[in-house]
Amino acid sequence: MSRRIVERLNAMPEHDRYLRGMVAWLGGAQAELLYDRDPRYAGQTGYTLRKMLRLAVNGVTSFSTAPLKAAVVFAVIGILIAVGILIYALGGFLTGKVEPGWTSLALIMVFFGISQLGCLAIIGAYVGRAYMQLKGRPLFLIDEIATQGRRPSPPDKAA
Repeated sequence: MSRRIVERLNAMPEHDRYLRGMVAWLGGAQAELLYDRDPRYAGQTGYTLRKMLRLAVNGVTSFSTAPLKAAVVFAVIGILIAVGILIYALGGFLTGKVEPGWTSLALIMVFFGISQLGCLAIIGAYVGRAYMQLKGRPLFLIDEIATQGRRPSPPDKAA
């Protein structure tokens, strides 16, 4: 890595770092190095399945709010299912094919389920925005300052 990329990486205030993603996010010239890796000489790898899964989750959550957006999608699907249950319960009540009290119980459960899913979706949207803001990443990186053939004037030292 170039010195500039290392300095920018060190300047990022994140604590739970996913270095592979951060280096790619910083940009710079990148090249692919192909090589043939020899088989392990002795012993077992210390990188267990649990550690690999933790790395994968860290990679997804460090650079994306996709899990929170997936929760919103599941909430919408749950709301659609709840509306279907609501229609079924009301249809059963109107035709008289259900036990007394079942419709009111079903409606209460559907109402509170829809309310909770909707609130969680809204909270998830805010948490995702706050999470990305709290990372403290710069909005942009300046690669080079170009002056059109002239040197910038020094600042005035007025007293």
